[in-house]
Amino acid sequence: EAAHLADAGRRRGLGRALVAKYVANMAARGWLPVGAGSAPLAGKVALVTGASSGIGRATAQALAAAGAAVMFAARSEEKLAAAVAEARGRVACVGMDVTSQASVEAGVAATVAAFGPVDILVNCAGVMYFTHMASVCIDDWMRTIDVNCKGTTLTIGTVLPSMLERGSGHVVNISSDA
Repeated sequence: EAAHLADAGRRRGLGRALVAKYVANMAARGWLPVGAGSAPLAGKVALVTGASSGIGRATAQALAAAGAAVMFAARSEEKLAAAVAEARGRVACVGMDVTSQASVEAGVAATVAAFGPVDILVNCAGVMYFTHMASVCIDDWMRTIDVNCKGTTLTIGTVLPSMLERGSGHVVNISSDA
């Protein structure tokens, strides 16, 4: 348990550091007007999956700090509530299982109802089971594929028609070697 908590803490730190590095890089290139009181994403609506912990949580909080209205989405509603409580700006959360088409559609509908059409989708939901391949944990492999691959395509497929209709939008897929 202690090792798991320590690992989770390191992942959260990496998430914040990584997001800060990306934002600083984009600001240095002039892609984001970052400065005191700036809100480069004001008027934009973001949906972030996997937003209850780690990089997803840090990304959702950074988007909110940059002025976007952000829907934090993940399966763990208790963790989501804690993540939203720490965020600044227009934020809300929705329980969403990216492996379920109905759940994804409901999560996107909740986002649209709360804030408007999704301008930015960040797919960050993912699982990674720490097992040796020789253990042949088929159930873990299938769950990894369901969350990491199918979940990504289900969320893209749900928001993409609206983005294409409006002629704008951004999809960011964050993945791992899992």
